[in-house]
Amino acid sequence: MKYTRVLKPTLKKIFLWLILLIATGFITYLIPFTDVPFSFGFPFPFYRFGGHTMTGLFVHPQFDIIFFIIDAILWYLVSCFVWMKKEVM
Repeated sequence: MKYTRVLKPTLKKIFLWLILLIATGFITYLIPFTDVPFSFGFPFPFYRFGGHTMTGLFVHPQFDIIFFIIDAILWYLVSCFVWMKKEVM
C-alpha cells in the first residue's frame, strides 16, 4: 500500500483526527500531569490556562504553537493508521 494513499486526507480521517485531538486534550485537563493547574493537549500540553500552582506561583495563560503542531501531526498519523487497518481488513 502506498504511503501517499494512506496519508491522503479524507473526511473520515479528518473527523477522527479532530475527535482524537479534542478527546485526548481533555486528558490533561481532567488529570493534571504537571504543577500547572489546568493545561490542554496530550501528549504535549499545548495550552496552559494559567492560575496558581501548588507551590503558590502564578502561571500566565500560554499557547505553544510547536506543541500544537506536534500533537496535530501525531493524532493525524494515528487516524491514518486506524483507517489503513480498516481498509486492509
